[in-house]
Amino acid sequence: MKWSLRVLFFSLVLILQSSWALAQSRCSEIFKDATNSTGVVNEVIFGQGLNERVFAIIRTATKTLDIETASIPGERFYTEVLARANSGVKVRLLLDGRHYLKDIANKALFDNGIGHLVHPNIEIRLSNPQELSMARSYRESVLHRKIAIVDGRIAYMGSSNLTSNDNFEVGLISRDQVNELQKIFDHDFSQVTDRWQDIKNTIPLEPVKQIEYVGPGTSHPEFKPVSLELIRNAQQTLWLSALDISQNDVVQALIQRHKSNPDLDIRVVITHVPMKYPFAGKYRDRNMNASSANALINAGIPVRWYEVPSKAIIHGRTVITDTSVMGSSADLTERAFSGNIDLGFITQDASIRNQLKTGFLELWETSTPAQIEKESLESFFATRFENWIVPRLKPKGLRSETSIKGQITYGYEVEFVPDINSQIFNFYRLPKFTEDTWLQLTPQQRITEFQTFLADYPKLLRTVLTSLGRLNVVKLQNAPEYLPEKLLIESHGTVEAVGEVFTDSKQMADKIHLLVKILGKGYWQSHVVFPKEYSSYLSGFIAFSTDHAYLSSLTKSYEKFKRDPESIPGVILTHYALGHLSQKGFQEVIENNERSLLGKNVGKGGTQRLINGPALRDDAYPKGLVGMELRQFSVRHEEMLSEVDFVTNLLIKNQMFLFNAFKEIKLLDFKVYEQLTPDRAERWKPFFRRMDRYFKGTSASSVVGGASYEERLLTPLRDWKNHPVVQHTGLSASEIAQAQMRIEDATNVFKAEVDQIIAENRSEKESAIALRISVSKWASATGLESLFSNFRARIENQEKSSP
Repeated sequence: MKWSLRVLFFSLVLILQSSWALAQSRCSEIFKDATNSTGVVNEVIFGQGLNERVFAIIRTATKTLDIETASIPGERFYTEVLARANSGVKVRLLLDGRHYLKDIANKALFDNGIGHLVHPNIEIRLSNPQELSMARSYRESVLHRKIAIVDGRIAYMGSSNLTSNDNFEVGLISRDQVNELQKIFDHDFSQVTDRWQDIKNTIPLEPVKQIEYVGPGTSHPEFKPVSLELIRNAQQTLWLSALDISQNDVVQALIQRHKSNPDLDIRVVITHVPMKYPFAGKYRDRNMNASSANALINAGIPVRWYEVPSKAIIHGRTVITDTSVMGSSADLTERAFSGNIDLGFITQDASIRNQLKTGFLELWETSTPAQIEKESLESFFATRFENWIVPRLKPKGLRSETSIKGQITYGYEVEFVPDINSQIFNFYRLPKFTEDTWLQLTPQQRITEFQTFLADYPKLLRTVLTSLGRLNVVKLQNAPEYLPEKLLIESHGTVEAVGEVFTDSKQMADKIHLLVKILGKGYWQSHVVFPKEYSSYLSGFIAFSTDHAYLSSLTKSYEKFKRDPESIPGVILTHYALGHLSQKGFQEVIENNERSLLGKNVGKGGTQRLINGPALRDDAYPKGLVGMELRQFSVRHEEMLSEVDFVTNLLIKNQMFLFNAFKEIKLLDFKVYEQLTPDRAERWKPFFRRMDRYFKGTSASSVVGGASYEERLLTPLRDWKNHPVVQHTGLSASEIAQAQMRIEDATNVFKAEVDQIIAENRSEKESAIALRISVSKWASATGLESLFSNFRARIENQEKSSP
């Protein structure tokens, strides 16, 4: 018995040692190209496990890491990349933006990935499908290349998007192709910033060891003629694999080649799963290969479906003949041929050809022989729409012909309060006075005359005359030349300077500093104006900035109130022209952003433009231009100038997409009362409606911009727990939970305080003060403003750290 146990024990030890040795051998095999400079120079992998191989290489980065990919940056991807960035590696990421065209779930996953990847050592650029479509003259084009370059010493290109899916992929891992792939990456990285202005220019590549590249910008810019040539020149072997083979010329070429040479060994492996496709306003299941597979099978060509229990798909695109091979990211479809930016390699190198043949034979053996099958009606129409209609549709948008650099212009608006800025009347007079008469008045008399002048006009009439620019003060002859010729008188009693245009933000900053020096502090707004074709993703930025500005104002005013109880917080809640966005207003922002991209007029935006945040408009600028009026800074002109530079950098680098998650915010509508218990809703609704009427009656203007007073006062009842600043800015699970707990606790306190205000039956004035305090207290307690500030700071640091 003891002897038997000893034998069993030693047998187990031997098995474990063998397993360990095998594991070590496999591990070293995976890492050999990442660590061994004397390893294989060019290796082609065609099979499963490519993602692991590339991630292993990525982990060896010590200096630089460049990645171009077309898929959603999932948790595995951003964890690996963040680890490199945290270790000091400078990372450049180039991603495709088509996921914003998909459903809410895809948008949320993509935005979450972007949120995690905002880092000082990571520069992210996103290809806008609309801009790329205009450049390619093909509707809904996609940046579909997949490249990774580590430390300028080893590179990958192929079909894998580096997701967590273990699909059947094709990839080239190379040491002698690094320079060529670097040129392609650098070209694309630059073109995304320049909105794909010179995509047809050839990238200066040189064939190295008989490897050439296929795809836009290379010496073989179009996949279609290369694919057809490979098919037509095949004499003994013609093996193809792809996710999708639906381009009719390719299908017919295969059929004709089979007819002309029945002995030719043709084999086709394609995916056999329903894929979601947008058609007629809905995402529909489309078996993309049903019709082409049926045609090939009917012609006598062997076709196999790649179907495995793990739901993996055949994602490696290859064409293998007796003399040449091609591996690529491009399917054999019209979209890939005419619209997408794909990349493939083509070579006659025997070693690479043999590696691909070995992978294909494995694929062939693990695939299922295809049978004729009836295509569903939904799939039939979706497929025909994709292949016949889409290529004939014009892309939506405006073509950008030149770089945005040098095309951005700037302007400012500033309001001065005469009672505070009395020195204004040392340089300006009321029109009814001659200059001599005006100069004889004392400073106090000038202010009195101004107030009397205003009192002669009812508030509504002042509002009308202000909108027509009919009320103003005139510049005196002895005033400095750099002062505006006249100041407009606003209906609420301030005087405003508008109309100057600058081609450089520093010029505007210098002018503003002069005005502050001579006229004192004012209430500032600034304009950043640019051609309409460069207005992508503005709505998300506007949503972010508006929420941030409002929460910041409430939070800061409450902190001041805690130090000085005499200063009542939340004045922003009562300002007629600095309200928050309403749901209706934000929908208009989104629609106007889309209209702008199509070259249509946006207009002034009505009262929805009067918000405490950036407002989109084009009424005040020459034709073809659109701009954002930054309205959220009040007397903080230095902060405003900093924001101007921030916006400028985002526009030039084409990085407004970093805020795109905020396009999905849910603002307040009056279903909000349905969140409350029935008895609470019954008490709250008439109370807040009454307070809305009170604020309207005590407003400085008959016009109310943005959200109503009722909506502003109910700000704490928005769904802040699921706001993008909580969910999609790279917070960990524990940080999200903590933020949600703070929000919930603060909101419960707010509800209890409102109940108490109502129960005490205070006067409207007393209730207004109590509500301002309560809403401001809520904003401070949630910590939301810090989440906004931290995310913005991360983007700013990323901007400063970009190469």
